Amino acid sequence: MRISPTVLLTWGSGVGMIDPLPVTPSVSTTTYLSTADCDQIGLLIDTSQIATTLNVFLQVYWYGANELGVPSIGAPESIEVPGALDSNAGVQRFSLYPKEWGPIPSGVGRLIWLPTAAPYFKVAVYANAAAGVNDYLLIGVILTSLNHSLS
Repeated sequence: MRISPTVLLTWGSGVGMIDPLPVTPSVSTTTYLSTADCDQIGLLIDTSQIATTLNVFLQVYWYGANELGVPSIGAPESIEVPGALDSNAGVQRFSLYPKEWGPIPSGVGRLIWLPTAAPYFKVAVYANAAAGVNDYLLIGVILTSLNHSLS
């Protein structure tokens, strides 16, 4: 397995931060991140630099690319929930709901692994309470690729 260099994403009030950590219902998203040559992504969530008692929530949005390779239409990572069985049509219906990870309390670390689903993705975050002036959230993005040679 090849692990590419980690991209470090930071939300907080200091220099180099993406945005202040937003309070629900506001959500802050990253710019487009490429999944080129990757089979899966890891999101290493670190809330150890948040002293305020709060919970963080994350979502992942997948984006396709147009013929020029520019990110285009996107959709959230979703979960399928079984719905009604339509015996007349012979199908099982499913509802799709955006997947959200959390609550992730302050002072902990968590890891999420996802298979890549599109050429680009964004990470969206928010908190359920206002973060302190020195609080910040770190997310390390790990891009991995399996070598599938058939020699």
